[in-house]
Amino acid sequence: MLRLHDTELSQRVGAAHLSDSNLSTRAALILAAGEFLEKECQMTRRTFQSTVASAAFPLERLLAQDAKAILAKVTDAYESLSSYHFVGKTLSETTIKTHTTRNELNFIAAYQAPDKFRLEFRYPDAGKWVRASDGQFLREVRTLTKEARKTPVDQNTIYLIHGSPTYNFEKLSRTATKPVVLKSEIVSVGGQQVDCQVVQFESHRRELREGETPGPSMVWIAKDSSIIVREELRTFAAVRGERSESKRTTTIETFSINKTLSQDLFSTSMA
Repeated sequence: MLRLHDTELSQRVGAAHLSDSNLSTRAALILAAGEFLEKECQMTRRTFQSTVASAAFPLERLLAQDAKAILAKVTDAYESLSSYHFVGKTLSETTIKTHTTRNELNFIAAYQAPDKFRLEFRYPDAGKWVRASDGQFLREVRTLTKEARKTPVDQNTIYLIHGSPTYNFEKLSRTATKPVVLKSEIVSVGGQQVDCQVVQFESHRRELREGETPGPSMVWIAKDSSIIVREELRTFAAVRGERSESKRTTTIETFSINKTLSQDLFSTSMA
């Protein structure tokens, strides 16, 4: 870039060239040369920044397209499951200033097409809550209150499984905004090393509670099955004038898909 303008610089130098004793003219010469070089450097820097920005935009768009394709595969994978058995936990953390509160939940979510399921929540200080159906009856047990009942199923019973922490995974292709592929990462699931794609996104406003705004959330998606083995959801809100940050991490500890499951999972026996 500078060589193309060597002639211009020489002309400036020649016009200002006098004897060495003329200090004011020499100072003017140095100033003129400095201004010229500064202008050229600024032009070069702007050109470089523009080139980088032009190259980065297609890359960003490509990563977003890849992320959308990956999330579409996730939806297809979950919607085509004939059975699944997920064991995991959810950790909810809310931070206001330097104070953080934590709540943990362990869960089992199992389903066998077309109408058998088990949804079990285990709370550290509140026992467990089980809902299981064998397709004919629904059994509900809550150990904290010692409640237990068995009722015939109806057309709405199967929708209880939508209360599973994993249910929203299959909807991410429709609810995740600004998705982008971050990296590949190997994580441990049930003692096995699982190669995952990590996708960052923001939760759609319809998925948020009143007053919440989305933060950077992530999912770890197994490359071989398109099953989500970890999710981190972040949101922000104002609580009594203080900014709060909430993070909910759902981790799948073991899972089985498209296999015949033990019928004990769906037992409605009250014994």
